[in-house]
Amino acid sequence: MKDYREFILKESYAGAEIDYAPIRDTWFVLSGTRDGTIFYERVTFTCGGRLINSWAILYPAAERQLYNRVVEQVARSYRAGQSNCG
Repeated sequence: MKDYREFILKESYAGAEIDYAPIRDTWFVLSGTRDGTIFYERVTFTCGGRLINSWAILYPAAERQLYNRVVEQVARSYRAGQSNCG
């Protein structure tokens, strides 16, 4: 998980200012700002770490108030799938 997190930081968010980045046993979040764009990406490992489920939202920093509510709702309701672990 740590290697994948570093890969995402380097490949997708190089030079970004990270302001929220919790790490748990099976998931992590990267959130911050780069070039006037805010991003929130959640990555969850399922099936004992064999599958990666992720989603990201990017939006203009000028519209932070509007989109932060959307991100909060999606983050609260998101559940990673487990059905294809076979």
